[in-house]
Amino acid sequence: MSKTKLYLTLVVVTMLAMAILSMIFNYIEYTDQTTGSREVTGYVTVDKSLYLKQLDDVAFTLFAEDRSNKLGMKYVLNVIINRAKSTELSAMHAVALKRKQFSCWVGGKRVKQTYNARDRLRYTQALELVKQASERGFKPLTRATHYYNPKKVTPYWKHQYTQVAAVNDHVFLVRKFDRKS
Repeated sequence: MSKTKLYLTLVVVTMLAMAILSMIFNYIEYTDQTTGSREVTGYVTVDKSLYLKQLDDVAFTLFAEDRSNKLGMKYVLNVIINRAKSTELSAMHAVALKRKQFSCWVGGKRVKQTYNARDRLRYTQALELVKQASERGFKPLTRATHYYNPKKVTPYWKHQYTQVAAVNDHVFLVRKFDRKS
């Protein structure tokens, strides 16, 4: 067998193996809560490119809004989840890209950021926070639905809200009539 035929055979076998593994790992398993029996109910159809884009966009929002430390990004994520009323990634993504909500997005496009050496770690932390929240849920830190940086802006709407937390340079707020945290 020539080297070309051997190479093509290896490529085909590898592709088949990847397809089979993909089918195996994309099964949905259902566990009956009363009997404990498990059965396969079908395939999961996940658009991985959409998932990665949504994950990246929400992580970018956390990173761009408060990259100074992980706690600040956690509070920004908390606001996104409180607005979305869900830890489902698509719901968080919709909130992050909603018009005029986050200063790092203008017209659905990312605002250019300047980066330094520690930013790679911070961005990785942002990705991990979003991934964990979407897969395992998120224990709320506050009921805050809004925040701003008083060193940079004075929003016209701030008087309708009460401060519930201050982290780094940001003040986190909840509507005055909705104050339980």
